[in-house]
Amino acid sequence: MDQVRLASTCKKKERDEDIERDQSERRQLAISAQTFVLGTVVRALVEHVRAADPEIDGRLRAAVEARVVDRAFIESTRNYLSYFTKVPEGD
Repeated sequence: MDQVRLASTCKKKERDEDIERDQSERRQLAISAQTFVLGTVVRALVEHVRAADPEIDGRLRAAVEARVVDRAFIESTRNYLSYFTKVPEGD
């Protein structure tokens, strides 16, 4: 009888862990989808603005440089900025 309870408890624990893992995976998927869409929209907007304002890249970089906080923050910000302002190949 104790083995039956132990097996039942283990299965319930596994189910709870599986449910938590599934919920976490769904949250991560939603965040990834949101990040992808935002990145796509921002890149399209920057391309559009660049046509009218060729200096936009420099002004955006200056805004990043003006916020002197933490070296890792600045490097991360620069990476994201270059991701969003990268000129598409062939242009």
